[in-house]
Amino acid sequence: MLSRSKIVYAPSAAPSLETLETVLSIFAAQQGLAMTGVERDSDGLTCQAGNYTLSVKVLRTANETLVALSAERGTKAARPVQKRLAALTAILLHNTHADAVIWLDTELRLPCDAFLDAVAPATPAPSEFAPRRVAARRLATRPRPSACNAVDAPGVTRLDAHVHAYEAHLRAHLRADPTKEEMEELRVARRAGSTGMRVSTWAMSLAVATVSLPVAAPLIVSNVVRGEDFRTASLAMGLAGFFVALDTTGTMTEIVTNL
Repeated sequence: MLSRSKIVYAPSAAPSLETLETVLSIFAAQQGLAMTGVERDSDGLTCQAGNYTLSVKVLRTANETLVALSAERGTKAARPVQKRLAALTAILLHNTHADAVIWLDTELRLPCDAFLDAVAPATPAPSEFAPRRVAARRLATRPRPSACNAVDAPGVTRLDAHVHAYEAHLRAHLRADPTKEEMEELRVARRAGSTGMRVSTWAMSLAVATVSLPVAAPLIVSNVVRGEDFRTASLAMGLAGFFVALDTTGTMTEIVTNL
């Protein structure tokens, strides 16, 4: 479905292509549409905003300048497309100095104020009767925060100060040095291993003691003071085996002699 509208300007008040591109960005941000595929030529712009194809063309004559707007979507329903086109026309009227609006294909020139009043959201009429035992609601003193700034381009995100403060606090907490209590908790957790793993560690330590007592002595002390560590016991077993191999081949004797 394709819908068109035109905005009439005096030749000196016609908007530039940069202004029109900015208005399209504002429209896409307010409508929650991602603007992509912007194509610019000498007399207008064409872009894709969500499921809509938007086109802005500048038609210049001797007495006036017409800005032709069009919105197209692959659907037979005319109301959604006309609603988007009306929103785009209203944003352009708010940001420029226009003389009149030609809505759809009627060729009837409407005053800008009349058009803006017609497309403005309707407010419900006040109720004539107030319910009983209901106190008047106090109006909010602060405006609600908006999700994003309407003048920002699509994809631009602004973080508030409290978000930055939270990230700084989280970064400082993760990079802080561990306390003595936290280190003690790690030692307790390290010692509180499974019974099978602890028994295996002691068996490995005793096996190292049968091969090389000097290597096994610090390992046994570490098991008592810091807790059983099977990985350390395995490294000690490998070291003891290495020294036994050196002694068996006679390499250890040569090393000690050379020292």
